[in-house]
Amino acid sequence: MHKHFFLLLMALLVLITSGCKKQGNITFKSFPIETELKGEKLDFVINTYSVSLELMDSLLFIRNSYDDNFFISIYHKNTFQHIKSFCRRGKGPYEMEYIGPWSLDKENGILWVTDFRKTNLWGFKIDSLLKFPDYNPTIKISLPKKLYPLMGLANYNSELFAIPDPLGEVQLYFFNKQGEEVSVIEKMDIKDIQDSFFSDLTRTHNRIHPGKDKMVMVYRYFDRMIIRDLKSDQFTEVTGPDHIDPKEQLAAHDHERLKGYTAKPKFDDRFIYLFYNGGPGAHVDFEKGKVSAVYGKKIHVFDWDGNPVMRLILDHQISNFVIDKENQRIIAFAVDAEDSMISYDISNISELN
Repeated sequence: MHKHFFLLLMALLVLITSGCKKQGNITFKSFPIETELKGEKLDFVINTYSVSLELMDSLLFIRNSYDDNFFISIYHKNTFQHIKSFCRRGKGPYEMEYIGPWSLDKENGILWVTDFRKTNLWGFKIDSLLKFPDYNPTIKISLPKKLYPLMGLANYNSELFAIPDPLGEVQLYFFNKQGEEVSVIEKMDIKDIQDSFFSDLTRTHNRIHPGKDKMVMVYRYFDRMIIRDLKSDQFTEVTGPDHIDPKEQLAAHDHERLKGYTAKPKFDDRFIYLFYNGGPGAHVDFEKGKVSAVYGKKIHVFDWDGNPVMRLILDHQISNFVIDKENQRIIAFAVDAEDSMISYDISNISELN
Protein backbone atom coordinates (compact mmCIF):
# COMPACT_ATOMS: atom_id res chain seq x y z
CA MET A 1 0.00 0.00 0.00
CA HIS A 2 1.41 3.42 -0.96
CA LYS A 3 2.43 5.73 1.86
CA HIS A 4 0.01 8.44 0.70
CA PHE A 5 -2.92 6.10 0.72
CA PHE A 6 -1.94 4.63 4.10
CA LEU A 7 -1.94 8.11 5.66
CA LEU A 8 -5.24 8.89 3.98
CA LEU A 9 -6.72 5.65 5.21
CA MET A 10 -5.71 6.47 8.76
CA ALA A 11 -7.31 9.91 8.44
CA LEU A 12 -10.46 8.32 7.09
CA LEU A 13 -10.69 5.90 10.00
CA VAL A 14 -10.26 8.73 12.51
CA LEU A 15 -12.91 10.74 10.68
CA ILE A 16 -15.48 7.97 10.59
CA THR A 17 -15.05 6.81 14.15
CA SER A 18 -14.91 10.30 15.67
CA GLY A 19 -17.87 11.78 13.84
CA CYS A 20 -18.17 14.57 11.28
CA LYS A 21 -18.72 18.28 11.67
CA LYS A 22 -20.98 20.19 9.36
CA GLN A 23 -19.01 22.48 7.07
CA GLY A 24 -21.91 24.06 5.22
CA ASN A 25 -25.67 23.97 4.76
CA ILE A 26 -26.99 24.88 1.32
CA THR A 27 -30.73 25.28 0.89
CA PHE A 28 -32.21 26.36 -2.44
CA LYS A 29 -35.55 26.46 -4.26
CA SER A 30 -34.51 26.65 -7.90
CA PHE A 31 -31.56 26.11 -10.19
CA PRO A 32 -29.93 29.13 -11.81
CA ILE A 33 -30.31 27.40 -15.19
CA GLU A 34 -32.97 24.97 -16.39
CA THR A 35 -32.67 23.51 -19.85
CA GLU A 36 -34.72 20.98 -21.80
CA LEU A 37 -32.80 18.33 -23.72
CA LYS A 38 -34.00 16.27 -26.65
CA GLY A 39 -32.58 12.78 -26.90
CA GLU A 40 -30.92 11.43 -30.01
CA LYS A 41 -31.61 7.79 -30.80
CA LEU A 42 -28.52 5.61 -30.88
CA ASP A 43 -28.08 2.65 -33.18
CA PHE A 44 -28.03 0.42 -30.15
CA VAL A 45 -31.01 -1.39 -28.66
CA ILE A 46 -31.18 -3.48 -25.49
CA ASN A 47 -34.37 -5.44 -25.01
CA THR A 48 -34.93 -5.28 -21.28
CA TYR A 49 -36.79 -3.30 -18.63
CA SER A 50 -33.97 -1.38 -17.00
CA VAL A 51 -30.18 -1.31 -16.81
CA SER A 52 -27.33 0.32 -14.90
CA LEU A 53 -24.43 1.91 -16.77
CA GLU A 54 -20.77 2.62 -16.02
CA LEU A 55 -18.10 4.10 -18.26
CA MET A 56 -14.30 3.74 -18.21
CA ASP A 57 -12.30 5.24 -21.08
CA SER A 58 -13.90 3.78 -24.23
CA LEU A 59 -15.62 0.92 -22.41
CA LEU A 60 -19.35 1.08 -21.68
CA PHE A 61 -20.39 -1.44 -18.99
CA ILE A 62 -24.05 -2.44 -18.90
CA ARG A 63 -25.52 -4.33 -15.95
CA ASN A 64 -28.78 -6.07 -16.83
CA SER A 65 -30.27 -7.97 -13.90
CA TYR A 66 -33.03 -9.34 -16.18
CA ASP A 67 -30.73 -11.13 -18.63
CA ASP A 68 -31.10 -14.91 -18.74
CA ASN A 69 -27.43 -15.62 -19.50
CA PHE A 70 -24.96 -12.90 -18.49
CA PHE A 71 -25.55 -10.04 -16.09
CA ILE A 72 -22.86 -7.70 -17.46
CA SER A 73 -21.78 -6.79 -20.99
CA ILE A 74 -19.09 -4.47 -22.33
CA TYR A 75 -19.51 -2.34 -25.46
CA HIS A 76 -17.40 0.29 -27.19
CA LYS A 77 -18.89 3.64 -26.25
CA ASN A 78 -18.60 5.11 -29.77
CA THR A 79 -19.38 2.21 -32.08
CA PHE A 80 -21.45 0.23 -29.54
CA GLN A 81 -19.74 -2.90 -30.79
CA HIS A 82 -20.17 -5.75 -28.33
CA ILE A 83 -16.83 -6.65 -26.70
CA LYS A 84 -17.67 -9.21 -24.03
CA SER A 85 -20.37 -10.55 -21.74
CA PHE A 86 -19.56 -12.04 -18.35
CA CYS A 87 -20.87 -12.75 -14.86
CA ARG A 88 -23.03 -15.71 -15.85
CA ARG A 89 -26.40 -16.36 -14.25
CA GLY A 90 -26.54 -19.76 -12.56
CA LYS A 91 -25.71 -21.86 -9.51
CA GLY A 92 -22.29 -23.17 -10.51
CA PRO A 93 -18.78 -21.92 -9.67
CA TYR A 94 -18.29 -18.27 -10.61
CA GLU A 95 -22.00 -17.93 -11.32
CA MET A 96 -24.71 -15.94 -9.57
CA GLU A 97 -28.43 -16.44 -9.21
CA TYR A 98 -29.01 -12.74 -8.57
CA ILE A 99 -26.58 -9.91 -9.10
CA GLY A 100 -26.33 -7.21 -6.46
CA PRO A 101 -24.87 -3.68 -6.54
CA TRP A 102 -21.64 -3.01 -8.41
CA SER A 103 -18.88 -0.40 -8.33
CA LEU A 104 -16.15 0.54 -10.81
CA ASP A 105 -12.64 1.39 -9.62
CA LYS A 106 -11.26 3.34 -12.57
CA GLU A 107 -7.95 4.09 -10.88
CA ASN A 108 -7.00 0.41 -10.56
CA GLY A 109 -9.07 -1.03 -13.40
CA ILE A 110 -11.25 -3.30 -11.27
CA LEU A 111 -14.98 -3.85 -11.49
CA TRP A 112 -16.49 -4.91 -8.16
CA VAL A 113 -19.70 -6.96 -8.30
CA THR A 114 -21.75 -8.31 -5.41
CA ASP A 115 -23.45 -11.69 -5.27
CA PHE A 116 -26.77 -10.65 -3.78
CA ARG A 117 -27.71 -14.00 -2.25
CA LYS A 118 -24.32 -14.89 -0.74
CA THR A 119 -23.03 -11.46 0.36
CA ASN A 120 -19.86 -12.06 -1.63
CA LEU A 121 -17.83 -9.41 -3.42
CA TRP A 122 -16.05 -10.30 -6.66
CA GLY A 123 -13.28 -8.25 -8.24
CA PHE A 124 -12.88 -8.45 -12.02
CA LYS A 125 -9.56 -7.09 -13.29
CA ILE A 126 -10.62 -5.40 -16.49
CA ASP A 127 -7.35 -5.90 -18.42
CA SER A 128 -7.45 -9.64 -17.73
CA LEU A 129 -11.18 -9.75 -18.41
CA LEU A 130 -10.62 -8.36 -21.90
CA LYS A 131 -7.54 -10.47 -22.63
CA PHE A 132 -8.61 -13.94 -21.56
CA PRO A 133 -11.84 -15.50 -22.94
CA ASP A 134 -12.42 -17.75 -19.91
CA TYR A 135 -11.36 -15.27 -17.24
CA ASN A 136 -12.88 -15.69 -13.79
CA PRO A 137 -12.66 -13.12 -10.98
CA THR A 138 -9.33 -13.39 -9.16
CA ILE A 139 -10.50 -11.51 -6.07
CA LYS A 140 -13.30 -12.79 -3.88
CA ILE A 141 -14.26 -11.23 -0.55
CA SER A 142 -16.72 -12.87 1.83
CA LEU A 143 -18.72 -10.27 3.73
CA PRO A 144 -20.62 -10.80 7.01
CA LYS A 145 -24.15 -12.15 6.80
CA LYS A 146 -25.42 -9.09 8.69
CA LEU A 147 -25.10 -7.20 5.40
CA TYR A 148 -27.77 -9.33 3.72
CA PRO A 149 -29.45 -8.13 1.61
CA LEU A 150 -26.71 -6.03 0.03
CA MET A 151 -28.33 -2.66 -0.71
CA GLY A 152 -25.39 -0.73 -2.12
CA LEU A 153 -21.65 -0.56 -2.74
CA ALA A 154 -19.07 2.22 -3.05
CA ASN A 155 -15.34 1.51 -3.31
CA TYR A 156 -12.44 3.66 -2.17
CA ASN A 157 -9.37 2.81 -4.27
CA SER A 158 -10.28 -0.89 -3.97
CA GLU A 159 -8.99 -0.82 -0.40
CA LEU A 160 -12.20 0.09 1.43
CA PHE A 161 -15.81 -0.68 0.58
CA ALA A 162 -18.76 1.34 1.88
CA ILE A 163 -21.89 -0.78 2.30
CA PRO A 164 -25.25 0.30 3.80
CA ASP A 165 -26.55 -1.36 6.94
CA PRO A 166 -29.72 -3.30 5.98
CA LEU A 167 -31.10 -2.80 9.50
CA GLY A 168 -30.41 0.92 9.49
CA GLU A 169 -28.62 1.05 12.82
CA VAL A 170 -25.76 2.88 11.11
CA GLN A 171 -25.57 4.66 7.76
CA LEU A 172 -22.61 2.81 6.24
CA TYR A 173 -20.12 0.13 7.16
CA PHE A 174 -16.57 0.19 5.81
CA PHE A 175 -14.86 -3.13 5.07
CA ASN A 176 -11.34 -3.89 3.88
CA LYS A 177 -10.21 -6.43 1.28
CA GLN A 178 -10.13 -9.17 3.92
CA GLY A 179 -13.84 -8.67 4.58
CA GLU A 180 -13.12 -7.12 7.99
CA GLU A 181 -15.19 -4.26 9.35
CA VAL A 182 -12.86 -1.34 10.00
CA SER A 183 -15.23 1.57 10.70
CA VAL A 184 -18.74 2.97 10.36
CA ILE A 185 -20.51 6.17 9.45
CA GLU A 186 -23.25 6.86 11.93
CA LYS A 187 -26.78 7.45 10.67
CA MET A 188 -27.35 10.81 9.02
CA ASP A 189 -30.69 11.70 10.58
CA ILE A 190 -33.37 13.63 8.71
CA LYS A 191 -35.17 16.37 10.58
CA ASP A 192 -38.62 15.46 11.93
CA ILE A 193 -37.86 11.72 11.80
CA GLN A 194 -37.03 10.19 15.16
CA ASP A 195 -33.68 8.47 15.64
CA SER A 196 -35.40 5.10 16.06
CA PHE A 197 -37.20 5.33 12.70
CA PHE A 198 -35.79 3.43 9.78
CA SER A 199 -37.15 2.29 6.48
CA ASP A 200 -36.24 2.64 2.83
CA LEU A 201 -36.88 6.36 3.35
CA THR A 202 -33.50 6.89 4.98
CA ARG A 203 -31.44 4.86 2.51
CA THR A 204 -28.80 6.54 0.36
CA HIS A 205 -26.95 5.99 -2.89
CA ASN A 206 -23.22 6.56 -2.44
CA ARG A 207 -20.16 7.05 -4.61
CA ILE A 208 -16.57 8.07 -3.80
CA HIS A 209 -14.34 10.27 -5.95
CA PRO A 210 -10.86 8.95 -5.06
CA GLY A 211 -9.05 11.88 -6.65
CA LYS A 212 -10.92 14.38 -4.49
CA ASP A 213 -11.20 12.07 -1.47
CA LYS A 214 -14.90 12.89 -1.19
CA MET A 215 -18.04 10.83 -0.88
CA VAL A 216 -21.35 11.93 -2.37
CA MET A 217 -24.45 10.57 -0.61
CA VAL A 218 -27.97 11.13 -2.00
CA TYR A 219 -31.28 10.08 -0.46
CA ARG A 220 -33.70 7.86 -2.34
CA TYR A 221 -36.79 9.61 -1.02
CA PHE A 222 -35.62 13.18 -0.44
CA ASP A 223 -34.00 15.96 -2.45
CA ARG A 224 -31.03 15.87 -0.12
CA MET A 225 -27.30 15.42 -0.79
CA ILE A 226 -24.32 15.06 1.55
CA ILE A 227 -20.80 15.82 0.28
CA ARG A 228 -18.42 14.29 2.82
CA ASP A 229 -14.73 15.15 2.87
CA LEU A 230 -12.85 11.93 3.68
CA LYS A 231 -9.68 13.78 4.69
CA SER A 232 -11.24 16.01 7.33
CA ASP A 233 -14.10 15.95 9.78
CA GLN A 234 -16.43 18.07 7.65
CA PHE A 235 -19.42 17.63 5.37
CA THR A 236 -21.79 19.84 3.42
CA GLU A 237 -25.55 19.23 3.38
CA VAL A 238 -27.54 20.35 0.33
CA THR A 239 -31.36 20.47 0.33
CA GLY A 240 -33.66 21.50 -2.50
CA PRO A 241 -35.29 22.47 -4.73
CA ASP A 242 -38.52 20.64 -3.80
CA HIS A 243 -37.93 20.28 -0.05
CA ILE A 244 -39.75 16.95 0.16
CA ASP A 245 -41.41 16.81 3.56
CA PRO A 246 -40.33 13.90 5.81
CA LYS A 247 -43.62 13.78 7.75
CA GLU A 248 -45.67 13.55 4.56
CA GLN A 249 -43.37 10.86 3.19
CA LEU A 250 -43.65 8.88 6.39
CA ALA A 251 -47.46 9.08 6.40
CA ALA A 252 -47.91 8.17 2.72
CA HIS A 253 -48.42 4.71 1.26
CA ASP A 254 -45.50 3.22 -0.66
CA HIS A 255 -46.90 4.04 -4.11
CA GLU A 256 -47.71 7.61 -3.03
CA ARG A 257 -44.27 8.51 -1.75
CA LEU A 258 -42.18 10.84 -3.85
CA LYS A 259 -38.94 9.40 -5.16
CA GLY A 260 -35.87 11.54 -4.76
CA TYR A 261 -32.51 10.49 -6.17
CA THR A 262 -32.90 7.06 -7.69
CA ALA A 263 -29.38 6.08 -8.76
CA LYS A 264 -25.78 6.38 -7.63
CA PRO A 265 -24.21 9.80 -8.22
CA LYS A 266 -22.20 10.34 -11.37
CA PHE A 267 -19.49 12.97 -11.62
CA ASP A 268 -16.41 14.35 -13.30
CA ASP A 269 -13.74 16.62 -11.88
CA ARG A 270 -15.96 19.72 -12.24
CA PHE A 271 -19.52 18.66 -11.58
CA ILE A 272 -21.77 16.17 -9.78
CA TYR A 273 -24.70 14.75 -11.81
CA LEU A 274 -27.69 13.34 -9.90
CA PHE A 275 -30.63 11.48 -11.43
CA TYR A 276 -33.84 12.80 -9.84
CA ASN A 277 -37.50 11.84 -9.94
CA GLY A 278 -39.46 14.24 -7.72
CA GLY A 279 -42.77 12.39 -8.19
CA PRO A 280 -44.37 9.09 -7.14
CA GLY A 281 -42.15 6.14 -7.92
CA ALA A 282 -45.00 3.90 -9.05
CA HIS A 283 -48.35 4.08 -10.80
CA VAL A 284 -51.08 1.80 -9.49
CA ASP A 285 -54.03 0.73 -11.65
CA PHE A 286 -56.42 -0.48 -8.96
CA GLU A 287 -58.99 -1.77 -11.46
CA LYS A 288 -56.48 -4.03 -13.20
CA GLY A 289 -54.40 -4.66 -10.09
CA LYS A 290 -51.26 -3.57 -11.91
CA VAL A 291 -48.29 -1.64 -10.57
CA SER A 292 -45.81 0.01 -12.95
CA ALA A 293 -42.62 1.87 -12.12
CA VAL A 294 -42.33 5.57 -12.88
CA TYR A 295 -38.83 6.79 -13.68
CA GLY A 296 -37.49 10.31 -13.61
CA LYS A 297 -36.74 12.81 -16.35
CA LYS A 298 -34.43 15.17 -14.47
CA ILE A 299 -30.70 15.37 -13.85
CA HIS A 300 -29.45 17.83 -11.22
CA VAL A 301 -25.98 19.29 -11.69
CA PHE A 302 -23.93 20.69 -8.77
CA ASP A 303 -20.36 21.85 -8.33
CA TRP A 304 -18.11 20.15 -5.79
CA ASP A 305 -18.91 22.76 -3.15
CA GLY A 306 -22.58 21.73 -3.36
CA ASN A 307 -23.82 24.79 -5.22
CA PRO A 308 -26.66 24.13 -7.70
CA VAL A 309 -25.53 24.69 -11.28
CA MET A 310 -28.22 23.45 -13.65
CA ARG A 311 -31.28 21.24 -13.96
CA LEU A 312 -31.50 19.10 -17.11
CA ILE A 313 -35.05 18.19 -18.14
CA LEU A 314 -35.09 15.16 -20.42
CA ASP A 315 -37.70 14.11 -22.97
CA HIS A 316 -37.64 10.46 -21.83
CA GLN A 317 -37.90 8.53 -18.62
CA ILE A 318 -34.51 6.94 -18.04
CA SER A 319 -33.29 4.32 -15.58
CA ASN A 320 -29.59 5.18 -15.64
CA PHE A 321 -26.95 7.19 -17.48
CA VAL A 322 -23.22 7.89 -17.83
CA ILE A 323 -21.29 11.07 -18.56
CA ASP A 324 -19.25 10.75 -21.77
CA LYS A 325 -17.07 13.80 -21.20
CA GLU A 326 -14.94 13.21 -24.30
CA ASN A 327 -17.98 13.50 -26.57
CA GLN A 328 -19.79 16.04 -24.35
CA ARG A 329 -22.89 13.90 -24.03
CA ILE A 330 -24.96 11.78 -21.71
CA ILE A 331 -25.60 8.17 -22.72
CA ALA A 332 -28.83 6.94 -21.13
CA PHE A 333 -31.20 3.99 -21.15
CA ALA A 334 -34.75 5.16 -21.89
CA VAL A 335 -37.47 2.96 -20.41
CA ASP A 336 -40.23 4.57 -22.48
CA ALA A 337 -38.70 4.24 -25.96
CA GLU A 338 -38.33 1.32 -28.35
CA ASP A 339 -34.86 2.60 -29.23
CA SER A 340 -33.70 2.13 -25.69
CA MET A 341 -30.26 3.77 -25.81
CA ILE A 342 -30.23 7.52 -26.39
CA SER A 343 -27.78 10.39 -26.01
CA TYR A 344 -28.12 13.99 -24.85
CA ASP A 345 -25.81 16.82 -25.86
CA ILE A 346 -24.37 18.54 -22.77
CA SER A 347 -21.80 20.77 -24.45
CA ASN A 348 -23.54 23.74 -22.78
CA ILE A 349 -22.33 22.47 -19.40
CA SER A 350 -18.70 22.25 -20.46
CA GLU A 351 -18.90 25.90 -21.59
CA LEU A 352 -19.82 27.11 -18.09
CA ASN A 353 -17.21 29.13 -16.24
